[in-house]
Amino acid sequence: LVMVDGTALHSGETVLIIAPLKGLDRTLQKIKDDYEGNHLCMLDLVRCSIIVETEEQIASVLQKMLDMGIVVRLKNRFATPLPTGMRDCLLNVKV
Repeated sequence: LVMVDGTALHSGETVLIIAPLKGLDRTLQKIKDDYEGNHLCMLDLVRCSIIVETEEQIASVLQKMLDMGIVVRLKNRFATPLPTGMRDCLLNVKV
């Protein structure tokens, strides 16, 4: 994977973009509002994006992660796109 700061994408490469940690205020709000105060449900403090250009690349990256046994949860938003038409795949993985 090519690690970048979020500004440069090169055609054909798989790119990993590391996001900052989720902020404390947002984390506490999510625990309260979404998880009824159960902090053990918070799964996305550390975040990143993997950007690919083709469906074959998506399948390859996903299969490698599944083979590694690190995928905890998968949301397939290709099957059900967002109202904006945005399609992606959300993963929670063990770190």
